[in-house]
Amino acid sequence: MTKNEILNDLREKILTEVYEQGESLIERELCEFYEISRTPIREILWRLVLEGIVEQKPSRGFFVRKLGWEQIFDIFQAREAIEGMAVRLTCQRGDVQIFERLKALRKRLFSLDDTNMAEEGPKAGRLFHETVLEGSSNALLKEIYQKVSYMAKMTSNIARHSVSIETLSRDYHVSIIDSILSGDPDKSEFLMREHLRTTCRGILDTFYPQVFVPRGSNGKSGKEIENR
Repeated sequence: MTKNEILNDLREKILTEVYEQGESLIERELCEFYEISRTPIREILWRLVLEGIVEQKPSRGFFVRKLGWEQIFDIFQAREAIEGMAVRLTCQRGDVQIFERLKALRKRLFSLDDTNMAEEGPKAGRLFHETVLEGSSNALLKEIYQKVSYMAKMTSNIARHSVSIETLSRDYHVSIIDSILSGDPDKSEFLMREHLRTTCRGILDTFYPQVFVPRGSNGKSGKEIENR
């Protein structure tokens, strides 16, 4: 395997949870598995650090990044800015091929139910968001999104453990596609931003319940994430 092929393979293993969040990536074992020396494997690991899905801890080595609620919030906040504009551009540009792909994806989304939502929901969701970015025809937006997308896949691995979150995302995806196809950029952007905020809140409420605490006598919550 070439160094680039190893990079892609290791990235895919992280994004598909072969290596789970927080797991150590032992250089010696990776060298033996891929049959390469330590220098190129370290270069690959540092590339994954730059992509945001691996972290290096001094004197401890490399680990798959374990996302805390702060990172999840930052990821969705960045996505809202990028994808809000992307969906507006996709709607305004009206690329016929992109619209046909969105129509086909709409049918696929409608085929999802409780029996296949956990596995197929994230796949269809990623395809939806990637198609919207492609439809924007904005090279810089797509370049910026590329790094965010790797970390976004890590959040989708968390979300897929909740059928209710995936079902709500599916419903938003269908509504956004409908607004794009109807030629309404304002509604498309509004729904995309609302979708991302709702998904973020759903993940935090479900898997990080300590983030939000009841309002106290002073009328303020312990963690005001919306105003962070």
